Amino acid sequence: MNYLAHLLLSKEYPEEMVGNFLTDMLTWQEQQALAGGYMEGMMMHRQIDAYTDRHESVRMCIRLIRSSQGKYAPVVVDILFDYLIARHWHTFNEESLDDFVLGAYGILNAHRSAMSERIWYRVERMIHANWLIQYTTREGLQFVFERLQSRTRFENNLQAAVQDFMDHYDQFEVHFEQFFPDLLAQIPVWRTSFAAE
Repeated sequence: MNYLAHLLLSKEYPEEMVGNFLTDMLTWQEQQALAGGYMEGMMMHRQIDAYTDRHESVRMCIRLIRSSQGKYAPVVVDILFDYLIARHWHTFNEESLDDFVLGAYGILNAHRSAMSERIWYRVERMIHANWLIQYTTREGLQFVFERLQSRTRFENNLQAAVQDFMDHYDQFEVHFEQFFPDLLAQIPVWRTSFAAE
C-alpha cells in the first residue's frame, strides 16, 4: 500500500499514523530509534505490506500489468490502490477525503519534532504539493508516475502505468473490493497484538 492507505489505516492513532506513514522514508538506524506509538506505526506498516504482498487479489493485479511494468508492477499496484481508496472513500469513511487529508497533514506537522531535518524536508514538500490528493485523478496519477520514473535508476515503463490501469480498470476494481475489506479486518487484530507485546 502507499501513503494514503498507510495514513488511513492508522487514522485514530496520531503517533501510529506518523510512524506508519514515515517507515519507508526512514533509514534502518532511524527505524530502530522509534519508540511508543511511532514504533507501533512502523510495525503496523510492516504488517500491512506483508499482508498486501501475500493477498491473492493483489497478486492478480500485479499479474495484469507484469508484462508492461516488469519488476515495478508491485510498486505500481500500491500506488493504483491509493487511487481506488480515494475513489471508494465514502465506503470506508464518513469524513470527506479533503478533510481527512488536511487532518493528516496537521498531524504530521504536529509531530515534526519526531522527524529529522532530512525527513521533515521531504514531508513538507509532500504537504506543500498536496501529494495525497494527486491520487484522486487520472492526471494526478500520471504526475505521480512521471515523478517516480525520474527517480528510478533502472529502465522502466512507468509512463504507461496509468494506461495499463485503465486497460484493466474493471478487474482492478473487483480485486480491490475483495482485498481492502480483508485488510481492514486485520488492522485491529494487529493492533491488539502490539499492545500485548
